[in-house]
Amino acid sequence: MLDPQGPFSNTVTTLAWVLMALMALIFVLVCVAMWIALYGSDSLRARLGGERVVRWLGLVLPAGVLFLLLVWSMALVSGLTTVRGDELRMRIAGNIYWWRVSYLDPAGQEWLADANELHIPVGQPVVIDMVSEDVIHSFWVPKLGGKMDMIPGRTNRLKLQADKPGVYGGQCAEFCGGAHSLMGFVVVAHEAADWQRWLAA
Repeated sequence: MLDPQGPFSNTVTTLAWVLMALMALIFVLVCVAMWIALYGSDSLRARLGGERVVRWLGLVLPAGVLFLLLVWSMALVSGLTTVRGDELRMRIAGNIYWWRVSYLDPAGQEWLADANELHIPVGQPVVIDMVSEDVIHSFWVPKLGGKMDMIPGRTNRLKLQADKPGVYGGQCAEFCGGAHSLMGFVVVAHEAADWQRWLAA
């Protein structure tokens, strides 16, 4: 997550850093409040321990910050699932304990099938329709995008994009049974010419 290699993983990393910074700030504020409670002067403790301060710093301010954070984060991650219509389309089905990968044409029909690996062109967004054929799974390629749950009977959607060629590891991030830890996969990002050669082969 801390080494993003695409625009959609950059979004997740930005959100993560903001949340970690807020967590650190809150930790410092709680430590300062604890120090004042233990070692501060009586007058300072009286000023900071009043009902008005508790109401504003303990209720109004946190509620306002959480609301703003919610609105900002929803706007930030909205692009992770938005489809323009010209992206490469895939469908991934989670199974105990492997992944069924289908490459789709514009009409949504499978024209190529694979298992446990995705091949994508560099610099092009890929829309992945995610389904589960048994239990809840969770698809996650930390360097390329966010994490998305795969729920039986429901189709979820996620976008990935790699900015440079390489092999990126992924994993099922939801415990799905005894061999869950073996449910890994790879995303292979190709330059455009290599992508066409891979398709032809």
